[in-house]
Amino acid sequence: MDRDRQQAREQDTLGHDGGGATGFTDLPSGALSEVAKRLTTDDPVETAKNLGNFKRVGRSARAALKTSPSAGEAVETSPAGAFDARLERLGTSAEALYRAAIPDNGFPEANLEDHRLLAERFRAIGPILQFQSAARKTATVDHILNLPETDLQADAINSMAKHLSDLDHVNRTRLVERAIEIFKQDGPANLETRITATLTLVSGHNHLNYGQKAQVLDAIIGRHDLAELYTGISEHVAPWENATSRSTFGHAVESQSSHLDKSIEAISDSATKLEADRAISPPPPRHLDAIHQVGKSINKAYNSARAELMASDRERDGHGR
Repeated sequence: MDRDRQQAREQDTLGHDGGGATGFTDLPSGALSEVAKRLTTDDPVETAKNLGNFKRVGRSARAALKTSPSAGEAVETSPAGAFDARLERLGTSAEALYRAAIPDNGFPEANLEDHRLLAERFRAIGPILQFQSAARKTATVDHILNLPETDLQADAINSMAKHLSDLDHVNRTRLVERAIEIFKQDGPANLETRITATLTLVSGHNHLNYGQKAQVLDAIIGRHDLAELYTGISEHVAPWENATSRSTFGHAVESQSSHLDKSIEAISDSATKLEADRAISPPPPRHLDAIHQVGKSINKAYNSARAELMASDRERDGHGR
């Protein structure tokens, strides 16, 4: 307890919202907003954590992200504050979409009717995977690797190939290693399942580490059938460069903030409705496709919101003090 109090005093000293020597939060609100702007990254979860820590520095930091006026003040939202509010709404929508697609307890007793849709469930959440917590990402990989049949695992892993970079190293390795195992299986194997695993390894090639690439190469050298299969697929499938639409960041900014806010409002409404329909089991394909499309809209909105923030002019020192 004494150490906690000491840490709190040290944090107060660093933040320094009181009088005396100049501290971090004695900076003008425009400068603080600029600091907040630089805490954003292409990872929305990391960005949310960064901004959360920033707001805990002190009252001045929170004021720099204020999105509503105090009594008697005019309504004036800082660009960083507007971004923070948008991120919160998009994160809430992404969570709702995940719950709409993936049961809380996974698929412990997946029936034959569900088998046809399992890969589509995971494909549906691909665009919003980067918005999920580390624990939920691990749970997603657990759900995939706990599927009762190899072909189901292969299909589910392949549905996530485009989004491997949104997973941490450990979980990405778990999926890639399983795909390699399926690809290298000895003896008679379901050709379609092996083809699916090969598709994962080819399309996800840029996300394999050197050791994993070596495993694939050794398998190809040692078995003519695998070499023929891998080469044939490689001629028709190009590796994914990046997950979701991150590579488009900065290429376009919504022309008007009001338009972006309307888009986020529509996303929120759609996500709420889709989550309300989660009781329908199994979900119809159009339901999963809608989740996928709204998820893509969430990514686009995040990229647009961040691009708009980064393009905003820095407020002059002293403004808003």
